[in-house]
Amino acid sequence: MSKNTSFIPSIRFKIATRLAIILLCVSSSLVISDITWAKKPTQEEIRNLIEKLDTNDEWERDKIIKELKKISEDKDAILELLKAALENESLLVRDGVKQAFRYSYYEILGDELIKSLEYGDKKIRRRAIEWLRDISYELKPKASEFIPKLIELLNDEESWVRRSAAGALGRIGKKAATDEVIKALTKLLNDKDNWVRSTTAHALENMEEKAATDEVIKALTKLLNDKDNWVRSTAASALGSLGEKAATDEVIKALTKLLNDKDASVRSNAAAALGFIGDKAATDEAIKALTKLLNDKDDSVRSS
Repeated sequence: MSKNTSFIPSIRFKIATRLAIILLCVSSSLVISDITWAKKPTQEEIRNLIEKLDTNDEWERDKIIKELKKISEDKDAILELLKAALENESLLVRDGVKQAFRYSYYEILGDELIKSLEYGDKKIRRRAIEWLRDISYELKPKASEFIPKLIELLNDEESWVRRSAAGALGRIGKKAATDEVIKALTKLLNDKDNWVRSTTAHALENMEEKAATDEVIKALTKLLNDKDNWVRSTAASALGSLGEKAATDEVIKALTKLLNDKDASVRSNAAAALGFIGDKAATDEAIKALTKLLNDKDDSVRSS
């Protein structure tokens, strides 16, 4: 029986057609994403471009972000991009501009975001401090330039500013663990806002042994009795990160008590903290309570 090869040209034609379509799409996207600006874009052009980020079409957003990256290579355009993003109501727009700035110009951004915090508009201040918090890890090389302003913001009248400032210092970590910062954060552990207290405890946790002052340990131990579950949980976790200085009888006793807490995350973090403290935490009471937790109904508690 001879083989029927009449279908081969048809297949070749279909393959060639599909390849042509793919190449056309690729070249089109390259043309779209390779816009060259004959001159510096105007404020209106920048604002019109970032408005297009307000879409759930990821393909379209990616193309626009690539263009914004080109614009952001011009340092003079950074300020306009930042201002336009902070003033825009769309989270999609602001996140898109953040992506365009990713891995570049952090020092310039940090300076301008801090200046933006002086604005009277609460929305802009909130967006600025949250953006500053998000890039604070990348600001480590220049941390000393931003820390004084962040300390000042710990006393802001708005709780979300205090919280974000504490979060930013926590992201900077050990490099931010100066005496002045530790003192300011210790004071903030008594803040009236639950989220501020928990974020501050987490910030101190990230500073590890450098934050292990008597005042910090005392304040965190007090928070183990806080009415808020998340505050108790983060305080326990923070104490576990402070090293040998936190291995006091008072701390161990308070953490052991939390092993019977009604909240699973509190029980889990208390158990983990006792584990980090080590041999000094191996009291009869703690061992008995930890053994009981092996049968806890919550997986995260049993694994702790």
